[in-house]
Amino acid sequence: MNVRAVTKISAILMVVFIGIETFLSFLRLVDAGNNMSGFGYKFLFGSTPWLMLTAILAVWVIGLNVVQHGPQWFKMAAFVAMVAAAGLRVLAWLIYLFSGNSGYYGYGYSDGAATAIAWIGFFALLGLLAQVIVLLVGWLQQRV
Repeated sequence: MNVRAVTKISAILMVVFIGIETFLSFLRLVDAGNNMSGFGYKFLFGSTPWLMLTAILAVWVIGLNVVQHGPQWFKMAAFVAMVAAAGLRVLAWLIYLFSGNSGYYGYGYSDGAATAIAWIGFFALLGLLAQVIVLLVGWLQQRV
C-alpha cells in the first residue's frame, strides 16, 4: 500500500468533508433551512455524516503514518474497522433520509427509525474505537 498516495487522497477527502460541514453550519447560522421541509431539509441539515467520516478517515491515516513499518495485520484490521465504521455511519444517514415524516416531536422520522439510527450510530462509534485500539496495539508492537 502506498501510504503517501493514500494520505494525499484522504487529506483531500477530509478537506471536502469539513468544507461541506462548514458550509452547512453557515446555512444553519443564517437560518437558510427555515423555509424547507421534508427530504430537502433532511438531506441538507439533518444528521449529516461528514464530521464522523472525517474522524474515521483521520484515525486511519494517522495509523498508517504512525505504524508504517509495524505488523502486517495492522493495515488490514484498521482498513476493515474504517470501512465498517464509515459504512454504518452512512447507513444511519440513509435511514434518516428515507424514513417517514411521522416524527416524534416533529423530528421528521419515526420512532423505529430513530431507534435504528441510534443503534447503528453506536456501532459506528465502536468501529471508530476499534480503529483507535488497533492503532495503539500496532504502535506498541512496533516499539517492542
